[in-house]
Amino acid sequence: MRGAAHFVCAVVGLALGCRAAPPATPPTPTPPPVLCHEIPAVAEYLEAASQRIVNATPFGELDAREQVTLGIRFERDGALRETRVVKASSEAAGAIVQRAAADAAPFGPPPHAECLVKQESLVTLVSLGPRCDESRAGDYMNAVAARVLERLAEDEYATRPGTGRVVLDVTLEETGVLRSAEVVRADDAPAGEKATAAAREIAIFPPLDPEIYGCTNRGSFNVWLTVPGTPGAD
Repeated sequence: MRGAAHFVCAVVGLALGCRAAPPATPPTPTPPPVLCHEIPAVAEYLEAASQRIVNATPFGELDAREQVTLGIRFERDGALRETRVVKASSEAAGAIVQRAAADAAPFGPPPHAECLVKQESLVTLVSLGPRCDESRAGDYMNAVAARVLERLAEDEYATRPGTGRVVLDVTLEETGVLRSAEVVRADDAPAGEKATAAAREIAIFPPLDPEIYGCTNRGSFNVWLTVPGTPGAD
């Protein structure tokens, strides 16, 4: 149209003269659309919903590092309209989290219905493995170390050469049965040998309940000992 207007002006201008047309007013730029996930209230609502789903996931059903992304649509009252598994590290993990979402609902009336009611929201959950009680797990590991030290204080071990600091890598079944005990570090090789022998001789420690087992890398942890006795021969 601009070329046509100039052409008409030129033709008419032969007889009547022609003034330059005023510059066109530039259009007002359209602001970029607001992305739903950038609205703080929406992000907070989805974070709270995610936490409710995590809390509704049955204890111990997800292994560590399982990851599930759910597509969720809410009703205006916070009930679930629908959920679908968008992506999951395993089919079983997807089913578990989808069921947990249903158990966790309703979530309360969502803000910004145009985002949370009219559109699907994506929620990604990453499992860190079974929950754990770090305080009780620490007490348990200290108790294992104390039990090994008790055994080392008995005459059978106290008279053997070997003394100093020892770090043992211990792996236990949930039942407390010793699976392995290996020296990670020792000031004195004979001290490491007799600490390992004492742990293996004990063989059975108290059972680990799930919240302790989850904190100890599935029953595998290090214990630090100061082995009493006399130095071993060089």
